[in-house]
Amino acid sequence: MKQTHARAHTHPHKSVLFLVCGSDGAEEDQPVEDLLKPGHLTQLLEAELEAEVEALSVGSVSVAVTKLLGCVRRHRDSCSTGVLIPVLPVFQEVNQACRALVRFLPLLGVYSDLVRYFLSVLLTVHRSTGKLLSVLSSIFIQLAQKVQWAQCVTEHSASRKGAQWEN
Repeated sequence: MKQTHARAHTHPHKSVLFLVCGSDGAEEDQPVEDLLKPGHLTQLLEAELEAEVEALSVGSVSVAVTKLLGCVRRHRDSCSTGVLIPVLPVFQEVNQACRALVRFLPLLGVYSDLVRYFLSVLLTVHRSTGKLLSVLSSIFIQLAQKVQWAQCVTEHSASRKGAQWEN
């Protein structure tokens, strides 16, 4: 009959899991890479997504669009307050800027959809990791309670056996 025991060794640069397989008293060490490393889940799920969201530069795009709209608004206001004839070039400039903004609108819509997509993915990942942590913590709490209960039962039965021997 072949038995398998897992024994963890820490190596300075990597964690290696050694499997010791025994057959008829003979033991062999076979190194197998440890698949789960500290921070592994966070790096795979959150770090790459956060890098992609940062690449979208949501803050700078928002500031640039706000400045652009403010500029067009100021030009529009300057056209409406003055006499129409002297500010005709400014009026044409505002019309040209508005046409450019209208052509820019579909691209801004696609960008907005992309930002919403990444936001929903980040939210889903955050919710999933939170749920996983909740499940794992409840499992460990249940295990700790069972270990504590088993220790109490063992201590109680040991004290009863000691009391029986004294009688």
